Amino acid sequence: MLLNKESWQEVFRTSEVNSTLQVFMDIFGYYFNIAFPYKLINLNKTYNRKWITKHIKISSKRMHFFQ
Repeated sequence: MLLNKESWQEVFRTSEVNSTLQVFMDIFGYYFNIAFPYKLINLNKTYNRKWITKHIKISSKRMHFFQ
């Protein structure tokens, strides 16, 4: 929807191929960053692992012991 609203006149006015590509990439990148903004995430965050029961932990320890 965002790209549809762009006029693209600057792309069509440029006659040099490399310049045309650069103008297109600048416009496309601008709208891409609006549609998909960067999101910082914390990879060190502990996740909810309530599904790991006491019995699964015991089985895992036993399995590692016998290997």
